[in-house]
Amino acid sequence: MYIANNNIIQKGFSGFSLKIIALILMTMDHMHEFLASNGIPIWFNWLGRLSAPLFFFTMAEGFFYTRNRKTYVKRLYLFSIVMSLGKFISWKISVNNPSYFPVSNNIFETFFLIALNILLIEYLRDENKDLYRKIYIIFLAIMFEVVLPISTYSIFSKNIAGIIISFLPCPLFCEGSVSFVALGIIFFYLRNDRKK
Repeated sequence: MYIANNNIIQKGFSGFSLKIIALILMTMDHMHEFLASNGIPIWFNWLGRLSAPLFFFTMAEGFFYTRNRKTYVKRLYLFSIVMSLGKFISWKISVNNPSYFPVSNNIFETFFLIALNILLIEYLRDENKDLYRKIYIIFLAIMFEVVLPISTYSIFSKNIAGIIISFLPCPLFCEGSVSFVALGIIFFYLRNDRKK
């Protein structure tokens, strides 16, 4: 942003513009993903892959400026559950073929995991917090983000595990896996350093 002739001129895109661009790119990606056999060109998919980093960038900005981060995380969790259950039900109604693996598109799980892990990192960086409580928080994070989701697939049937996983987002199973969660966290912590 700079001032010229007493007018404030913004450089670059607004957050809303970035979200619209990401939404268009995501739609192109999904068009190719689900309609490739109908002649949708591969470059729709290539361009569409730019949508996730744009969404993560705007999410990191929004998370930084939100008034209540815990409420933000709760809302992302709620949306991830609704989307997971909706996806699971629609898959069962439309395909219901055990030889096909269900579509794993649920960006809200990834958003939730990014925001949750930023909250955890911020908690662990606070020097005023008790060391034993920090160890307990790390233990809970590992249990709920890794151990429980992975163990559901070995304990329960595929259908039951799919429902349970809807309530236990895991960085290993979310859209984009650990790399997308890490990218969102990196965007948050490097938000003021334009060179990095």
